[in-house]
Amino acid sequence: TVSAFAQLLINKENMKTWNDVINCTEDQQNQLLDQINIKRSRAQSECKAPDDGVDSRTHETAFTADQCFKRIDSDLKNTLKKKHLPLGVLAHIEEEITAFFRDKPFATYKSCLQSTGSTKSGFRRLLLHACCQYLDLKCLSFDANGERWSRVNNRNKYFSQPSVMLT
Repeated sequence: TVSAFAQLLINKENMKTWNDVINCTEDQQNQLLDQINIKRSRAQSECKAPDDGVDSRTHETAFTADQCFKRIDSDLKNTLKKKHLPLGVLAHIEEEITAFFRDKPFATYKSCLQSTGSTKSGFRRLLLHACCQYLDLKCLSFDANGERWSRVNNRNKYFSQPSVMLT
């Protein structure tokens, strides 16, 4: 593959533009950058679809179950592929998260996952992180009052549940 910098050097027209920019004064370069930013923001505002309340992600191939699974960190994927994975615990976490964000897509979900039976709280948090990556949610664990908590946020405009659950 050819890097972007190599492409700049290969193409004579790009190289001419690059030299023109380099030979400008700092003020001229700043004006040029301002013009580019204005053009970019205009183009983005023109390209935005009207906000009709419909989440178009459900119709895009990037949000199929396969693509959602590919979003998960490789170490977490390996954990999920183990034979003795407690699917009941994962299903409970997934149902709780999806129900929460279906009702309140912009709220913050907080949880202090406790140990249950043979499933330690650290492993439950690991399953929560995997579930959040699958659902395209941001999960952050933190310490508060001597306990380990997890905070989950939706970074997207809507919450869209994949057609196939992780479990």
